[in-house]
Amino acid sequence: MKKKLLIPIIVGIVIVVIATIVAFTVWNNKLVTKITIDINPSIELGLTRGGKVKEITALNDDGKNIFNDDLTGKNIDKVIETLSERIIKGFIDDEFVTVLIHVDGKIDPEEIGEKVTYSFNKKEIGTEIIIIKNITKEDEKIAKKYGISPAKASYINAITKEIPDASIESFINKSINELKETKEFGFYCDKDYILEGSFCLKEIGREDATPGKVCPKHYYEYKGKCYEETPPEQTDKLICPEGRTLENDKCINIITENAKPAKYNCTKGEEKTRLAAGLTNANDGDANDIVCVDYSSATHPVSPCEATDGTESLYSGGVCYWHRAPVIADGCPGKIQVGDFCWDNATGIYICQGVNDGMTYSSKSEYCKGSVKYYDPVVTEYKCEKDFKLEGTKCTKKDEEDAQHENVCLTGYNLVDGNRCISIKDYPKEDGFVCNKENMRVHGNTCIIYEIIEAKHN
Repeated sequence: MKKKLLIPIIVGIVIVVIATIVAFTVWNNKLVTKITIDINPSIELGLTRGGKVKEITALNDDGKNIFNDDLTGKNIDKVIETLSERIIKGFIDDEFVTVLIHVDGKIDPEEIGEKVTYSFNKKEIGTEIIIIKNITKEDEKIAKKYGISPAKASYINAITKEIPDASIESFINKSINELKETKEFGFYCDKDYILEGSFCLKEIGREDATPGKVCPKHYYEYKGKCYEETPPEQTDKLICPEGRTLENDKCINIITENAKPAKYNCTKGEEKTRLAAGLTNANDGDANDIVCVDYSSATHPVSPCEATDGTESLYSGGVCYWHRAPVIADGCPGKIQVGDFCWDNATGIYICQGVNDGMTYSSKSEYCKGSVKYYDPVVTEYKCEKDFKLEGTKCTKKDEEDAQHENVCLTGYNLVDGNRCISIKDYPKEDGFVCNKENMRVHGNTCIIYEIIEAKHN
């Protein structure tokens, strides 16, 4: 009798155990965290409570090229390591990468940042992690419109608030490295260009590179020699670029330009534009400049027949002639013969007596230009463009930017370019490939030819 009771009890226990295992498995495999990783490839990882990657979603075209279904079901460390290897192989030409991370869930984003850093560092790629903590509705709206991650949208949104002249569209396809440079230094490029320092580059062609001497991998070339490089350390001291002064954590530069005249006074003559005074053409840049025109001693032109300055003239039959010349074999072509001379018809032509200005006039009411006096006006009031302050005859504007923490190097290293620490000792070059023109960059054994223009700046 006891054996008959024991069987249902055992069956019940088995059912409970199975149900518990199933429940735990379901609980453990539930999607609880979403992790966004942006470099230029952008991907989203869906993570279970058990630390397995259950879903992977590409957030842009580059993201589609670095994963496939073989990564789902693996733990987060393995997935990050594999994705890092694929990103290095397909997208990273430099030895440094900036990574944008956003976590929606209970995992500490700093922990994810450490895993990403470790994966890249194993491949000798330096890493900077930027954590995006909060995503706004505006960020989500931008992300949906342009097909990017909300984290990248948040970072771009922050940049465009600092650089109002830059459009969101110009940043959509930029790598996080480029976006970081723009945010730190204010330089940016249009969407078809990539940012390199203070210049914008656009690929326009390729050609084979030339064998030559290059610095070994992970060494930095400076003034033709190779050096070890290490990131600088920042101190609490704030500094400014040359030409700017530090003021309340801001780097100040006073922009000064000449003020523009607003009101004039002519102590002699009438106030006219140079165009109205006949001194320039409408298309000339100084056409609207003011000049004082004095007609008080100016003379009016007279006809050649009235001139008393020795001009040869003839009045015959009610017509005025001038510029006589001998009759030639062909007569007087283009002229009129009066007596033994050929004359030009001067009816309606007026000249200036005693003033050889080389001009003829069509009316007695005109002034002989050579007798008119012109003077520069006295400026009685100045004006400045918007945002400038008038100070005497100068316009000034305070241009400011955030001060930067001073960079210092470890013993045995020198600071160059303001943000690189290179070793005191230099190292020999090795065989490799080089590009011999300034508008080229080497990539493997290929020279990429770029159009290079100055970057825009906020």
